[in-house]
Amino acid sequence: MAQAGSLVAPDHLRFDFSHASGLKDREIEQVEELVNEQVQKNVELTREEMDLATALQSGAMALFGEKYGQRVSV
Repeated sequence: MAQAGSLVAPDHLRFDFSHASGLKDREIEQVEELVNEQVQKNVELTREEMDLATALQSGAMALFGEKYGQRVSV
């Protein structure tokens, strides 16, 4: 399994991933439960904008096939 993209919007988020086969209904429920548990923890996060090279040097991952500008959000 590997991340295949994502969307972060003010009212929702989406995390795309590749998997060897389709998920069963119970597996989808388990993923939703885990995600909701983490969201409900309401952990404070920080967001920074930096140039792509600095982001990669700091440990950010660039997804294969994605196009990035000179500045990225980390």
